[in-house]
Amino acid sequence: MIIVKKGETFFDAIQRHKLNIDTSCGGKKKCGKCKIHTLDYIKPCKLELSLLTAKEIKNNIRLACMHGPLQKEMAIEEVQEQDEFQILSDDMDLIGGKEQGYVAGIDIGTTTVVLCIYEIHTAKKVEEYKFLNPQRIYGADVISRIQACKEIGLSVLHDCLIQEINLYLSKSTYSIKRLCVCGNAVMTHIFMNEDPSSIGAAPYICKVNEFRFYSSKEFFDLEYEFEVQVLPPLSAYVGSDILMGIYILSLKEKELLMDLGTNGEMVYKDQDQYIVTSAACGPAFEGGHMKCGTGAIAGAVDKVWFDQSLKYHTFQDKEAIGVCGNGYISWLATLLKMNVLQESGYMEQDSYLCDDIVLTKKDIREFQLSKSAITAALDCLLQDKEVKKVYLSGGFSKSIDIEDCMRLGIFSRLWKDKVSISGNTALRGICQYALLQNREKIEEIQRKSKTISLMENSLFFDRFVDNMYFVERE
Repeated sequence: MIIVKKGETFFDAIQRHKLNIDTSCGGKKKCGKCKIHTLDYIKPCKLELSLLTAKEIKNNIRLACMHGPLQKEMAIEEVQEQDEFQILSDDMDLIGGKEQGYVAGIDIGTTTVVLCIYEIHTAKKVEEYKFLNPQRIYGADVISRIQACKEIGLSVLHDCLIQEINLYLSKSTYSIKRLCVCGNAVMTHIFMNEDPSSIGAAPYICKVNEFRFYSSKEFFDLEYEFEVQVLPPLSAYVGSDILMGIYILSLKEKELLMDLGTNGEMVYKDQDQYIVTSAACGPAFEGGHMKCGTGAIAGAVDKVWFDQSLKYHTFQDKEAIGVCGNGYISWLATLLKMNVLQESGYMEQDSYLCDDIVLTKKDIREFQLSKSAITAALDCLLQDKEVKKVYLSGGFSKSIDIEDCMRLGIFSRLWKDKVSISGNTALRGICQYALLQNREKIEEIQRKSKTISLMENSLFFDRFVDNMYFVERE
């Protein structure tokens, strides 16, 4: 619980206190996600009446961005707790190095951050910390973070992230020799306190595209010193998190790596070259911009099926509070199978799972845009080439139903027996690199990588229109 001062807005207060509240649109009054619980009654505005359920209104749930400066002091609290989030870690075996001591790897995602500490010689994981990226209060996607850097200041976003990492490093009982960092290009730039604005505008370039080495004293307030290594991105929208995926999987010819989220990143090994691209597929696959969308948290619907009526399952079997990306895939696939949803995306009326959980026509359109961006990007990347194996990485892939994805036309029907759910390959890769320090292998991947830009690609826009339909792909 926090106290919002007289003359202060709810939104300013949650940013000042860095509360764990989803501000996906950065306070632009669009997403309906910045829910707070007001301990005193405050009259809901007209827009809140359409974005919140009657039950939420009755229980004093309000949207922080909808209210101006308060006329009196008021107490508010978070609706969701951080420990409700399902943050993907990785428990795969790694190869130990020749040194003695400890190292750390960190995967900085737009939404979540995972920090692991390993004993070098044994490759034993001794500590792990998982937490939400505190920059979430400045928007859900990288574009909103870039905009926040311009409006609020790069140092503000840098400092809030560094302070959070510092907190967990200070809790550790192990003194590390080095910390290796990966993430998408915007996240690693902000970590380094480097301006990411060139990533967000044509010609979309990274200010930093090589290894960077620092002393921990430049970032953290700890009693000892260690080296900080930040790994380079492959392009503006294919970051070092994907580089680490290529590294740890040792992609072979005709194999494909995909990481689907707000930004859909993909790599195809073609002979001796890594062809990479990414599609700004929007946040629908992570529950963003959807009326009842939410992240992978306790109470999020993650599976829907029909048994005389629509049934559903939620994370941790809690009362349904929203729908995550996998839940939307399952719901849409079920409605398509029932012929309630047409291939064009048309549905005669909204679909309800319960009184408060609804799928609207606008939700379907948002999902079609995300789905079409991914499939059009795949068309440009693969150009009808053979795919022998598909690695799906990232948190979104953890409980994905491949059959549902094929039914909606997200994945080709030919992939049925070729898909491997690969977990957090970015985290696994950065920890393995921290242990072995085989920089030559990373630089070789960089040299052999070729980026396909979709911004000026006519095929992408042609296929984008075609792929809006929910039709199975061969």
